[in-house]
Amino acid sequence: MTPERAGELSMLISQRTFYLNSIPNGLPIQGIRISGKYGMRMHPVLDKRTMHYGIDFKADKGTPIYATADGAVEFAGYNKQSGFGKLIILQHGFGFKTYYAHLNDIKIKSGQFVSKGQLIGLSGNTGRSTGPHLHYEIRHLFRPVDPAPFVAWDMSNFDSLFSTVKGIEWASLKDVPAKPNAANGKAITIIAEGNKFSGDMSIVGRMHIDGMFEGNISSLDNISIGKNGHIRGVVKANQISVCGLVEGEVWCDELEIDRGGKVFATVTSKVMAIHPEGNFVGERKMKEVNTAEPLPHMESGIEAIDSLPDKVTLNSDDEQLSKA
Repeated sequence: MTPERAGELSMLISQRTFYLNSIPNGLPIQGIRISGKYGMRMHPVLDKRTMHYGIDFKADKGTPIYATADGAVEFAGYNKQSGFGKLIILQHGFGFKTYYAHLNDIKIKSGQFVSKGQLIGLSGNTGRSTGPHLHYEIRHLFRPVDPAPFVAWDMSNFDSLFSTVKGIEWASLKDVPAKPNAANGKAITIIAEGNKFSGDMSIVGRMHIDGMFEGNISSLDNISIGKNGHIRGVVKANQISVCGLVEGEVWCDELEIDRGGKVFATVTSKVMAIHPEGNFVGERKMKEVNTAEPLPHMESGIEAIDSLPDKVTLNSDDEQLSKA
């Protein structure tokens, strides 16, 4: 793969991940089954045919409910007039909103920012309801849309949503660029929490992993593994920062194992830094250091990663370390 093609792939993945974090997708709850679909139906309480603007997920009382995209909390409380009982309304990107109704408990408050996959409430039977369930709606510019295609949407069928869901000006999304890295203009490729990638990937820019990656991955820049990230395979980069889990082989100039990070691997590096609450088990090999030239300064591409004020540093003069 040419560097140009790798750069294009990196930008494409970054852009798609940005959309998947901004537009509602995936299941808001691990329910027992779908008990009510979008469309006309006989209302179970009013006993007449009415339009059902969402999906009902039958679930035991107290089942966790999660945000289906990044957003801000527009409303979180009891809404008697609508019949929704305890209700959460989230505002998302590109004009989307999601509604989570009949809750037993609310874990967030109005005005708060939330991330995709964050716990926001527990299912219940409040309001006009005949049994414990989650009523889930998606609205675009105040107009209800069928949530089913959005629930099924992910990285593997990314293009399907735009042909399935009518009435939204999807074509204009082509004018929205992927977010570049503010420091140097390079795109950051992101594998988000809950996503899984299997295979080999070679990129020129920085990369952050909060999901699962199985295979061989290399970057001409830096790679960071978030606290929910997991790599199983071979990883190569200039600098690698680990807050999650890496299993296999690591090749880099500088490796930082941050608080909570775990590396169970054969590591070949010039420098290795381990936080007191980090964990390394494996074999350490020294990468040759050109003593005529100092090591280039490495900067983390992800600002959220903690610094290492109390780290233990291994360089090419140190012995192999194994820390259980």
